[in-house]
Order: sequence, then structure tokens, then C-alpha cells
Amino acid sequence: MPTSPQTNKETQDPTSQDRGKILVTGATGFVGTNLCHRFMVEKMPFLALVRSPVKAEARGLPKNSLLKGDLSCPEEWNLEEIRAVVHLGGLVRALKWKQFEAINVEGTRRLAARIRQLDPRIPFIHLSSLAAAGPSWDGSLSAHSPISAKPCSLYGRSKMLSERAVLESGLPCTILRPCAVYGPWDTDVLALFKQVNQGLGFVAGPPSRFSLVHVEDLVEAILLALNGPKEGRIVPIAFPDPVGDVEWLQLIGQAGRKKVRVFRLPLVLAAGVAWGAESWGRLRGRAPLFGRDKYRELAAGSWVGAPEAAEKFLGFRAKKKHLEGFAQTWDWYREMGWL
Repeated sequence: MPTSPQTNKETQDPTSQDRGKILVTGATGFVGTNLCHRFMVEKMPFLALVRSPVKAEARGLPKNSLLKGDLSCPEEWNLEEIRAVVHLGGLVRALKWKQFEAINVEGTRRLAARIRQLDPRIPFIHLSSLAAAGPSWDGSLSAHSPISAKPCSLYGRSKMLSERAVLESGLPCTILRPCAVYGPWDTDVLALFKQVNQGLGFVAGPPSRFSLVHVEDLVEAILLALNGPKEGRIVPIAFPDPVGDVEWLQLIGQAGRKKVRVFRLPLVLAAGVAWGAESWGRLRGRAPLFGRDKYRELAAGSWVGAPEAAEKFLGFRAKKKHLEGFAQTWDWYREMGWL
């Protein structure tokens, strides 16, 4: 969109700290809650998109920073004060592809179109997932373009297509692909902590490796992406040292001072558990924590992200070592009564 030369720096730079708020979608989710709390500490004005203001206030988000709505109707939102977007909203689990498509793909496309209509210079930070790239033993595939990526799950496919939607929007953007994220407010990795708290751990299939990252490090990467160049880069976010599947559980046990016995199950048994959980979920109308889609990711093997792109383009390197992060997370779960 042609513009006339401006002498006002604030007009030239839509990311100026003096202009507007940062829109955060998925603000009451795990990463969104942590990001908004960091914004509050840094005194950075933000607008939190939430479906439930009650849940948002329970998570400590100020009432005057809330925007009630969802990704089905971004054209109805009042976004006149927005200077940047951090798009965290989306589905991690669903019973049907159409649910993933409606929220993760079309919801992202509608949001990007709304922002472009508002101002095509507004930067857009999109939180995707390593699932969009597909499995990788050494991280070599983790930064592949969404055109050449090979996701193995419906969730991964939806995140890959959401990346394409952002890139096709023409907005200045950065796409972050975090690996497995853990920390305060997380309810997915919590399942592993609960197993270990009982002295047991279960892995399935051949030995595999995983990249992990603490949510504090991910939030730092998001802040760096907001302040860095927006050139449509795909940036995996991961702590440099991957862990083996058994080592992951042992480290959680060490952090919680628990002795844990780890059992390796055949994939066929895990497939049966996934099928049974999903069948029960369909009866309840609610996607299970571990259904057939998550089984596809489990059966694919290792999920390792390469940290080099984050260091090169963002100047980011994850700092929280696994044992330290697990110990902090364990204490937080205890304090909240989640363990």
C-alpha cells in the first residue's frame, strides 16, 4: 500500500513502544498467561483476546486489558489501538479435522486479513509448533518451509497451513516453532509429572529424543521476535540439548525427589489406549489428552528442534536447564495443588 514520506518516527514504526497495544490471542492459555504476566512486569500495554473474562481474571489478567471474543469473528473487534500481534490462539486437540481447520487455519487467515485491513505494516508474531515441520531426529527438518514440511498429525497439518496463511497475508511476520513447552500453567506435560509423582513412567515404541523449552525462555523469544526484524522467518525454539524419552521422566523424578520406574510399552498397546480414549472422548464430545492424533506424533519417533536459527535471527538462546526448569515447575504445581 503506497504511503507518503513521514517525518514522525511513531508513524513510520508501528512497533514503537509509544503507540498502542500488543494484541495477544489465546491469552488464557498456558503460554498466553505467562506472556501477559511478563507484559505486566515490563509495563507493556496489551489487549488480551479471551473467551472467558472470568477465567482471565482468575489468571491475574487485568479487566481493562481484556477483549472478549474468538477467532471466528475478528472483524467485530475494536483494534484501533493495536501496534503488534502475538497470535497464540488455537486448538491443540480436536476430534475432527474440520475443528482444527476452522480455528487453526481459517481463524488465523481471518485474523491476518483483519490486521492487514487495519494496517499492513502491523507486525504479526505467529506461534506455530514443531508439529508443523514434522518429526526429526537431529533437528535438520525443524526449520523447513511450510511448503516442504511434512507434518504427521492433523494438528501439525493445521499449524503448517496456518503458517502459510500468515506468510500469504503479506504482513511483516515471524513464525516461531517451539518444541515441547513446559512450566507454570501447563496442563499437558502435567500428565508426566503426575505419573512420576506416583513413582511410575511410561514410554512407547523405540527410544526417541525430544527438544524441550521452559515457558520463560519461550516468552523471552517472543519478546525478541517483537523487537526484531519481521522477514517471514521460520524459527524453531528449543533448548540446545535434547533428552531421551526415558531421561525426560528420570529428570522430572530427580527434580521432585521421586524414584521412578519407567516401563517401555509396545506401540500397538499405545495405539489401543489412544483409540479407547478417543472413543470415550467422542461420547463425551471432548477431545482426550492422548487420542489417535497424538498417537501419530508419538509413533513418528523423535521431535528435535535446531536452535541455530533462533540464535542467528533473534539473538535468542534458551537458558533454563531441564533439571532447574522441572524443579521450578514441580514446586509451582505443588503450590497450586495440581500435584
